[in-house]
Amino acid sequence: MTALHPLATAVEHPSPAKGGLPAWRLVAGLALAPAAFSVQVVASYVVAALGCGDEGAPRVLLIIVNLIAVAATFGGAGVAIANFRATRDEKEGGHSRLQEVGEGRTRFLAYFGVCASLLFGLAVLVQLTSIFTLSQCLGFASSN
Repeated sequence: MTALHPLATAVEHPSPAKGGLPAWRLVAGLALAPAAFSVQVVASYVVAALGCGDEGAPRVLLIIVNLIAVAATFGGAGVAIANFRATRDEKEGGHSRLQEVGEGRTRFLAYFGVCASLLFGLAVLVQLTSIFTLSQCLGFASSN
């Protein structure tokens, strides 16, 4: 009773590269950039709210929090790109076929990690830019 049904042997595994890529790498590629953005938004708000009312504004701490978020986002993007390259041989076709058909779960998760990392990377950079240009706390914005 160990023989598989002929139909089960005719179908390919939906994720042939599943064992070739550690789960922590997939999770890091998927979650590092969104987590960095979330921490950046919350920490920037807390630091600015607690310290900007005083004359000793937390300029250095605010900049450090945001630069750590930028570094974590680029780190997550690097892991996601490495995952995407590591799963290159999982299924035939490029990223457009991957979007249309969706075969190869590991490759799809790696591709989704790249897209999410780039999107959240843009959000982190916009947040960092807005802190420099709009923040009265840092002393760069005009105080009308």
